[in-house]
Amino acid sequence: MLHFTDVVPIDQQAIETLSGIILTMSVLSTLQVVSAQAIDTRSLLYAALGSTAAWGFVDAMTSLVSTLLSRTHTYQVVKRLRESTHLADFRKRLTDEAPAYVVDQLDDAALKKIQDLLLLQNEVKRPGLNTQDYIVAFHIWLIVVSAVLPLALPFIFIDDPLTAFRVTQLVSVWIMFGLVYSLGEWLGTKPIQSGLTFAAIGIVITVVCIALGG
Repeated sequence: MLHFTDVVPIDQQAIETLSGIILTMSVLSTLQVVSAQAIDTRSLLYAALGSTAAWGFVDAMTSLVSTLLSRTHTYQVVKRLRESTHLADFRKRLTDEAPAYVVDQLDDAALKKIQDLLLLQNEVKRPGLNTQDYIVAFHIWLIVVSAVLPLALPFIFIDDPLTAFRVTQLVSVWIMFGLVYSLGEWLGTKPIQSGLTFAAIGIVITVVCIALGG
């Protein structure tokens, strides 16, 4: 069975979910501004869903561009290394890409082996995007959009919009805590401390975005 972590790393999942939460809470914060007026909750939820869908699309496209740029850079590095005929030039170009303290430990014989190994490889084609890259991009979009769903539930079950918004705020904090609790276990840090810290950071970011009209 394919899990999200098999497609999108858990740390990226956390960041994308946080983006979806912040954007949703920014849209829903309109309730505080129009609290004295008639509130069309359904339209507000549609606006939140539309905003996160658009932002998820931007994140997905950014992921594709980033992947392509990274592969193109690697392609150019390998190409330049293969074109280096002199060992001194090969060492310099390798130092530009690898940590100097690693390259400095390699003597000429070791460098020659690396150079010969690159020359033995078949010519690498100019990189592009594949099906897996688009699957990853779709999962990123799905993660951002899915952040709306738990935040919308209070508006479905609670009649008073402002009360529902307060419950949504609590739900968003719990989601952020849960995200980084799992992330803390993955990193090998203290899960509870990590979860509380990330939840606090998320609250600050959300408050700032709301205050700035975002």
